[in-house]
Amino acid sequence: MPAPDRQALQRQPYAAPQGATELRLAQLWSRLLGVEQIGRDDNFFALGGHSLLLVQLLDGLREQGMDVAVGALFSAENLAALARQVVTPETSRATAQGLLCIRAGSPERAPLFFIHEGTGEALPYARLARHLDPELGLYAVQAAAELEDGIDNVSLARRYIDLLRSVQPQGPYRLAGWSAGGVLAYEMARQLLGEDCPVAFLGLIDSSEPGALRAAPLALTFDEAGLRQQLIGYLAQHWSGEDASGQAAWHTGLDLDALIASAQARGWLPLGFDREELTRRARLNLNLRNAMVRYRPAPLGLPVHLFRAASGHPGADPRDLAADWRALLGVDLIDRRVEGDHWSIMRDPEHLRQLAQALEQVLAQTEGQPAQTAGVRASLVLQTGAAHAPCLFMIPGAGANVASFVPLVRHLGPHLTVIGLQARGSDGRREPHASVQAAASAYVREIRARVPQGPYYLLGHSFGGWLAFEVARQLQLEGAAVAPVMLIDSRPPGSRMARDRRAALGRYVALLEMDTGRDLNLDIDTLASLETDEQCAQLLARMQAVGLMPTQARPEALRGPLRVFQANLATDYRPAPAYTGPVVLFSAAKARVEPGPAEPGWEAFAADCRRHVLADCDHLSILKTGAASTLAEHLRRYWPALEKSHAHEG
Repeated sequence: MPAPDRQALQRQPYAAPQGATELRLAQLWSRLLGVEQIGRDDNFFALGGHSLLLVQLLDGLREQGMDVAVGALFSAENLAALARQVVTPETSRATAQGLLCIRAGSPERAPLFFIHEGTGEALPYARLARHLDPELGLYAVQAAAELEDGIDNVSLARRYIDLLRSVQPQGPYRLAGWSAGGVLAYEMARQLLGEDCPVAFLGLIDSSEPGALRAAPLALTFDEAGLRQQLIGYLAQHWSGEDASGQAAWHTGLDLDALIASAQARGWLPLGFDREELTRRARLNLNLRNAMVRYRPAPLGLPVHLFRAASGHPGADPRDLAADWRALLGVDLIDRRVEGDHWSIMRDPEHLRQLAQALEQVLAQTEGQPAQTAGVRASLVLQTGAAHAPCLFMIPGAGANVASFVPLVRHLGPHLTVIGLQARGSDGRREPHASVQAAASAYVREIRARVPQGPYYLLGHSFGGWLAFEVARQLQLEGAAVAPVMLIDSRPPGSRMARDRRAALGRYVALLEMDTGRDLNLDIDTLASLETDEQCAQLLARMQAVGLMPTQARPEALRGPLRVFQANLATDYRPAPAYTGPVVLFSAAKARVEPGPAEPGWEAFAADCRRHVLADCDHLSILKTGAASTLAEHLRRYWPALEKSHAHEG
């Protein structure tokens, strides 16, 4: 940008700065803008300031132990207003978690959201912004000053999605993050896809795949030795590209206070940085680091762009980063190398320029393409019947396969067309739906595409009953005719069926044991402590031992069903208002599904609910040959069109 015209600067009548913060700001503005006298009523941009100087302004503030949100630099009317938003050691060290507006950009383009790295800071992205198209809106999520111990990436991502939606209520979203920030962006994309919210771009800037780290969470002590170790490790990051061996001994023999003073004298730490600030930052970094180490990503079914530093992480093979992600994502990984190492790509101006260029190339390509969802055709034809016969749609239980309906279909006769709606994610490569409503919306689109006009015949088993019921609700709201909805041993809507993954795993094993009638001899606590691949291998071995799976089956065949099962059981569902159409509930006499003590029955959600109990069957055998014929007889009574079409074809 050209130097500002000093004759055209918009000056306010001079009013001297008041207080230490205004004075420090005035001195910084004077140095950056080349304006000798700065008043408290002056505006940074009116004096010739521009976005490229903001990073220098932020750096200058932090060198003096002060901080300010990036958005405040744009919105502050004058120096005095900005000073009121500056956080100083004398006011408060705790900055609120928030979404920082680096620049609003053009309203015609979707913004790019950056997620903080392992220290919780968003400032590195302000440096990168200097090299990106000024028309591109840029926001950065900054971590809260303090996070609860044991926080996980799933919880953080959920909070951050709420922040994004405060600026952009609807997708498609564009997400990116450096280092641990890329992993958080990945989890945010996963949750958005689970709600069928499109993600147009996901970028990982030199981010490690956490599942490949196999590192145990740290339990850092916050005594003198622990804090000293944390500080030295942090400062060592600044030696990248320098002679690290020459820096190795500078801290020898220094206690913590002397270490802080020495680092300040060398310009590595801002003035005002003390033990309290170090403790806060160390705890935040520890919680964020452990959240990433514990995280186990799963495939998304979405292109993932990895911007990999050519020199890699210090002491690591740069090829491993791409190899680890490719092992998880396969062809969905798009690997791009950027000059520099893990630190310099976000600090060195030339490396930042190359990174920005690579980002803009990908963003330009995605702007002309439809936004990605994890969608895939959900319908599988179980049987093709006569041209004018009704089409039945059947939805299996959590993690189950549509093939579970084959015995029932055989008893209904060959004249009917039967479509099974398989859960997304069953292939192990895509993200399962995160809510009943999102899954049902996808099913409604699929059903309407196959059968444009009703009446619609819907049947769901177990968790599939929730889905069939919600599909009926959505179809009814669209004005479509729906035949009585058939719910097969389906628990009434309410809270999630399993409080965590361990509980879900226990229920999965219990269902397998119900199916085979034998104990699988699996310790749930031990099984839950294993990585997903190891869980699948142990489960498969026991299933093969009791004849539930063939000997040639491979462990990865269980990855998708187990993932869908866990996602389904973690889902709450409380439909409102009540469904006005008829619903028929068939319960198994053995181990019948009943509402909990605080949960209402199906009648609370469907005023016209009729019940039947099928004898001599349990939750799974209700669909098998013995009970299937009885169930088929009931279906023909409630769906008389099935018999009519059969007679007509005859």
